[in-house]
Amino acid sequence: ELTVTDAAYDIPKQISQIEDMIVKGLDLIIAAPGDREAFVAVYEKAKEAKIPMLSTGNNLSDGNSALEVGFVGADWEVEGRKQTEWMVEKLNGAGKIARIGGVGATQYVQKRNAGFESVMANAKSLKVVFNQEANGFNQEEGLRLAQDALTKNPDITAFWCDSDALALGAVQAINERGLDHSKILVLGSDGEPIAFDQI
Repeated sequence: ELTVTDAAYDIPKQISQIEDMIVKGLDLIIAAPGDREAFVAVYEKAKEAKIPMLSTGNNLSDGNSALEVGFVGADWEVEGRKQTEWMVEKLNGAGKIARIGGVGATQYVQKRNAGFESVMANAKSLKVVFNQEANGFNQEEGLRLAQDALTKNPDITAFWCDSDALALGAVQAINERGLDHSKILVLGSDGEPIAFDQI
């Protein structure tokens, strides 16, 4: 029997859902921790109840791997670095960058940002003029932050986003201002089907 829940990055809700699963005595719980620190306590509860926890996408903060039976995911720092290197190449090493990060307490965002920063530290002709994290991985947040970025810096040449949904929000902001798409690079991540339609 499979039980599936979705808290949509509502951290208290996600923790509550895992607690309910522990009470029900499930044989295995697979979770994508929305906050690397906040989930340690509920993982400890699962361990006490002898229920294995498998993390996917994100895992717990460093030093807490013993609470997980495993982790399914990528090396997000490498992914962030590759995305940034591709951007630097396409911009020929010059331009103004807006970074729209995802929910900040996840390993996914922290590691991808580390990859972004490691490349940008050596890209002296590129300037990060906007760098903020969203309250969720959705198009509405991408639109909100991209509008803010363009208001403060109308000559942005690239949007580096932590998800395709955030990137689509940036595309919407560009469209609403009637800007030339050929002069603004928009990068996302996740491989969401709706993003493929924009290629």
